Amino acid sequence: MVIVILGTGDAFSAERAGSSALVVGPEGQVLIDAPDAIMRVLAEASARSGVRIGPGTIDDILITHIHGDHVNGLEAIGFWRWLEKRSSGRPLPRLHTIPEVAARLWERLAPAMDQGGTATLADYFEVRV
Repeated sequence: MVIVILGTGDAFSAERAGSSALVVGPEGQVLIDAPDAIMRVLAEASARSGVRIGPGTIDDILITHIHGDHVNGLEAIGFWRWLEKRSSGRPLPRLHTIPEVAARLWERLAPAMDQGGTATLADYFEVRV
């Protein structure tokens, strides 16, 4: 198993990404929280660690709580994987969280991700509460 630290900052950090990590194990990659600028965060961590990391390599996402510096990156990953599923049939990433976060997460993401008022969180992630 390999653990790649993606960020050690917080919502107010100008120099570091929000606290997050990636666990690489025998069953795949698990992203722990998805901070702002997630594409840059993943690319920089991949270059720094030598581990191939990107929105298409992540199998599971664990969200600890609903603050923006822990969930704002879900929009980019969700759209990436939604498009990937449409073009290749690859499954959506599993999104793991507690019931309280799951209940409020779509409220936070819907203004940017709800295409025409019919989308749900399950269109972008396989939700596991």
